Amino acid sequence: MGSLARRLTALEEIAEAARLRPYRLLAAELGMPVEELMNEAEQFERLVDRLRAAGKTERQIIEAVAAAAGADPDKLEQEARALADTW
Repeated sequence: MGSLARRLTALEEIAEAARLRPYRLLAAELGMPVEELMNEAEQFERLVDRLRAAGKTERQIIEAVAAAAGADPDKLEQEARALADTW
């Protein structure tokens, strides 16, 4: 069972590294610590969840997130669509 446990641990580490890779790349691009970026992302996810639960439209959500981030809503929407197209 030791060999199986080591393999499982290795697979879990690979999965975690793959999950964190986009955050690390973006954090490096923005010149900020990855932990800070992940915390901000979680805050935005909670905001989006609250807005969806309140029945807000996608455009209203984009405008609220853009306001919270100090970004232009149209540019944010464009970047989000471009990112979604790559997935």
